[in-house]
Amino acid sequence: STSRPPSDTCRFIYVGALSERKAVDILAAAWREIAATYPHAVLRLVGDGELRDVFDGLPRVERRGAVAPAQVGSELADSDVLVLPSRYDAWGVALDFAPEGNAYATKAPRATLSCKECEPWWEIWESHGAVSLGRAAGCDWMHVQFATL
Repeated sequence: STSRPPSDTCRFIYVGALSERKAVDILAAAWREIAATYPHAVLRLVGDGELRDVFDGLPRVERRGAVAPAQVGSELADSDVLVLPSRYDAWGVALDFAPEGNAYATKAPRATLSCKECEPWWEIWESHGAVSLGRAAGCDWMHVQFATL
């Protein structure tokens, strides 16, 4: 496995088509709020498509364009959070965040993502239709999903 030195920067990455199907317009709207709330966050876009312009003018967006499949692994290894938006795909509706401190049975206040400092992060997700299982069900703080409970 490849590791990189610790950093204050939190690197988000999206890999795929910049298209309506992949809901990158929703990602761009959410990124505007995430970037305003978390000044050390960076969004890396790996891919291209007809909605590439929705990211114009947004802060801390790195555009890699389309890359060879062999390069995707190194792009992912240099990132902290994989973002998987989609309007139609049935997979990838739940995202795991920091599972080591937020396992399914871990409840607040032991779950690291249940802390007060994370509330703005959860509110951004929820304002775009995501559900925090930790906030909604009291357990499973590592998941955020774009599906109803």
